[in-house]
Amino acid sequence: MQTTVHYQSLLASFFVLSCLLLAAVPDAADAKKTSKPNDIMGFAQTQLAQTASEINTDEYPYHTDRDTGEWITRSSSAWISGFFPGSLWQMYEWTDDSAWRDLAAAWTAGIEGQEYRTDTHDLGFMIFNSFGNGYLLTEDPTYKAIVLTAADSLATRYSPIVGAIK
Repeated sequence: MQTTVHYQSLLASFFVLSCLLLAAVPDAADAKKTSKPNDIMGFAQTQLAQTASEINTDEYPYHTDRDTGEWITRSSSAWISGFFPGSLWQMYEWTDDSAWRDLAAAWTAGIEGQEYRTDTHDLGFMIFNSFGNGYLLTEDPTYKAIVLTAADSLATRYSPIVGAIK
C-alpha cells in the first residue's frame, strides 16, 4: 500500500512538474532536444525556483495566463494544491539541497487543515503529494499524523454499495 501511494504521488508530481516545464518552453520541440536527465532537472529547478519567487506560500499554481504568462493560482482548498509542494519535495529528493526542503515545507504548511475535509475525493492529491512526500523524505511525525487524518477523512466517503470512495 505504501509503495502504491508513493508511486501515485510520484506520478502526480511528475505530471505537475511536466506541466510546469511545458508552460515555460516557448516551443515544445525545443524540450525534445534536451535528453540528459541532469539538464532536464536543471531546467526544472529553474522553473520551480522562478515559480516559488512569483507566488506566495498560500497560493498554489494552477496555470499561466495565456496573454501575460503570469500564474493563475488557487487556494489551499483547491484539488491541485498538493502538486506544487509535491514537486518541491521531489526536487529536494533529487538535489538533497535544504533550500528545496524549506520551500517544500513552506507550501506544504499552507495545506494543513485540509486533512479534515470529507467533501472531496481529491484529498489524496492535496495531502499525499505534499505531506506524504514530506513524510517519506523527512520522517516528520507531524506529516505522518496529517496523512493518517486525511486517510480517515477519505474513509468516511466509502460506499459499501460500490466498494469505493465517492
